[in-house]
Amino acid sequence: MYSSEYLAQCSEHAAQLLSQKLKNDPSSFKAYHWDSDFSHDPNWSVVPLYLNYEWCNREMHTFRHPLASLGKGLFVEALNNSAKDKFPLALACLNEFISSNDINYIGVSLLPPHTVLHPHKHVNPGNLKLHASVQVSHSCGLTYSDGLNTYQHYWSSSPSSVYFDDNFTHSAWNNSSENRYVLILDFRKNLLTY
Repeated sequence: MYSSEYLAQCSEHAAQLLSQKLKNDPSSFKAYHWDSDFSHDPNWSVVPLYLNYEWCNREMHTFRHPLASLGKGLFVEALNNSAKDKFPLALACLNEFISSNDINYIGVSLLPPHTVLHPHKHVNPGNLKLHASVQVSHSCGLTYSDGLNTYQHYWSSSPSSVYFDDNFTHSAWNNSSENRYVLILDFRKNLLTY
């Protein structure tokens, strides 16, 4: 399908476009709490950009969002259409991956100042995460494991991204005085040729 370098490059470009959008129109980055198995901290929230209906129907329990009462099918359609209207340029960078039907969800993770997501892991077999910096400071980072080794990723001001398997223990922190915004892609491993 796609090389890991190509997916990272496109995601970093999308993250740059989201960064510009955040500077010009911060009100469009309305974040919501995901009240499900992967909700880690009451302060952590996500700006939803894309949900795959099949994944949502299988994996997502509830989502504290005004449209959630429509039911999963209409909710996903309405959310995806709303995101296309708000973030057309960023989503255009990722559309070929979305079209593969191997993307489970895309969102922008909002971690408030002085917040730590403590070590946790998910039941997410066959899937990987890619995080790309939208708005971060040097005081933000990520720790993740591959089951054997533990790694630390420190965000920098330049566009950067990191892959990890969230079936293993990982954590994140924002020790800065500003919100941290990171683009998240959750996808099936077979999207990558490596």
